[in-house]
Amino acid sequence: MREEKIHKIEVHVAGICFSGDKVLVLKRSPSRKLFPNLWECGGGAVWPGENFEDALAREMKDEAGIIVKPVMALKTYEIMTPGFAQKKIPGLRFVCRLLGFVNGKEPKISEEHTEWKWVAIDKLDELEFIPGVKEDIRDAYSLIRNHKEK
Repeated sequence: MREEKIHKIEVHVAGICFSGDKVLVLKRSPSRKLFPNLWECGGGAVWPGENFEDALAREMKDEAGIIVKPVMALKTYEIMTPGFAQKKIPGLRFVCRLLGFVNGKEPKISEEHTEWKWVAIDKLDELEFIPGVKEDIRDAYSLIRNHKEK
């Protein structure tokens, strides 16, 4: 019976933030166990007691120094982790509204990343992303663009 057992699993959230036709991307540090030196948009683990939106807002603030509001759940994803006890980590990716910066002027990354940049949607192929992230960025951009045109 579920009430008699405790099943601990890691669950993630990730966000995509646009400014016009550009997306905010972060380069993972070389010391990261998963996907070192690859580009992503930010996110991380959901902590006990958090919902997805709260976890994403906290992660984006901690990792990138940005204040966001998740506005649309885009899709679920899985991070394959064959060398870990948990063989895959489920996640939920959101499109976020950028509300501001912690320092008032620009992103400020944590030690989990080595750099940040705004990248034009048509320049995504110039960077090496975590598998699936580039496609998710394009899907999110299409959704937003189509929504604005209606």
